[in-house]
Amino acid sequence: MNDKYNKSPSKHISVDSSHASSNGVPITVNGKTKIVPVGSTLLTRKNKLIDSYKLKAQARKQAMPKTEQKAVSKRLEEVQILNAKPQQ
Repeated sequence: MNDKYNKSPSKHISVDSSHASSNGVPITVNGKTKIVPVGSTLLTRKNKLIDSYKLKAQARKQAMPKTEQKAVSKRLEEVQILNAKPQQ
């Protein structure tokens, strides 16, 4: 939950926070209820529980190629500047 739950209205997903306990929060998707423990995320389309830290790590991993590509492009610019013929 952690205020990150997508609160968009959905007739297929309901959260029963009144019955939350130390075991987790009951979430009903298409009539099937699952207890989502603390530190876990329910992927509703797959009806699968996954540790939240794994989702965050996966998101960082997907973002890395962009960062690496920016670094490569910047380095290439620097090399081109160094190799450019001086203007007369």
